Amino acid sequence: MRFFLLALFVFICSACSTFSNGLTPSEQYNSMVMIRTTCSDGRVLRGSGFLVAEDRAVTALHVVQCPVADGIPIYLPATRIEVIESATDLVDAEVEVEIAKADVARLKLKTNKLAGYFRAVRIGPPPIIGAKVCVVHAVPRSGYRCGETQAYVAGKVVFSIITEHGNSGSAVFDEHGRMVGILTNLIECQQGIPCAGFGTAITSYPWLIP
Repeated sequence: MRFFLLALFVFICSACSTFSNGLTPSEQYNSMVMIRTTCSDGRVLRGSGFLVAEDRAVTALHVVQCPVADGIPIYLPATRIEVIESATDLVDAEVEVEIAKADVARLKLKTNKLAGYFRAVRIGPPPIIGAKVCVVHAVPRSGYRCGETQAYVAGKVVFSIITEHGNSGSAVFDEHGRMVGILTNLIECQQGIPCAGFGTAITSYPWLIP
């Protein structure tokens, strides 16, 4: 019995130590949101996002851009943020910050209705090659996937995480629960099958996190 209690204590302390500087997987999951943008032509864009303040969220820029006939992207006030586990918690939002070259954006929520889901985010250093990273996504279904860092070049990071359409805007975390990136693209390998993810390192734009 003493051995069991000791082993349990060691396990708990080890887990606490691992995430002492960041969010636990459950905290990451709870702060994940769905971004839904309704375009003027009736099309609906869906992607993932992550709360970085009580009334702020980050996502991929293309998730909140509606293309028009001449190819120039525009923003509409019909962007809504939804907590994936509660369809009743819907909040309208608008683009507050956009970084076109990095394909990332920060949204301002029009109310703080989602404040209870927010947990303070810590920024981690750029992940080294081979380091474990995990993506928490809301679309096309909620989930949590992990893989390894494959490359880091000029503020861009490639991960060996199989991604899907709708994962864009997902937050990427290191093994200590610190946010290290925002997923912006999937990488297709043979026969167009997604085999990896591509994102922007958050250390390139730390001010996205208030």
